[in-house]
Amino acid sequence: MNSTGQQKGRSESATRPGPAKGAAQAKMPPRKTWLWFVVILLANFLLWKLLTPGAEAPVTVPYTLFKEEVRKANVEAIFSRGETITGRFKAPVTFRRGCG
Repeated sequence: MNSTGQQKGRSESATRPGPAKGAAQAKMPPRKTWLWFVVILLANFLLWKLLTPGAEAPVTVPYTLFKEEVRKANVEAIFSRGETITGRFKAPVTFRRGCG
């Protein structure tokens, strides 16, 4: 040891903490594996979109028909905003367009 308390012959890098020389480093999977992962993920998404039902577009019905269905208790929910009234029927309702 010299007068400053350090041993001779040891470099500063030998005292730094870090992985041991014999420890195996974790390897990243090859590019081909990542490519297959992305392809499977995309196929899963497309299959899900194809097989799950989408939201149906709202249908505009005459106000008088809507009032009749409310009286028959065939309306599950009613939402209003300003002059617009939107509702959801409990059972399907059919009507001919152009009449009414």
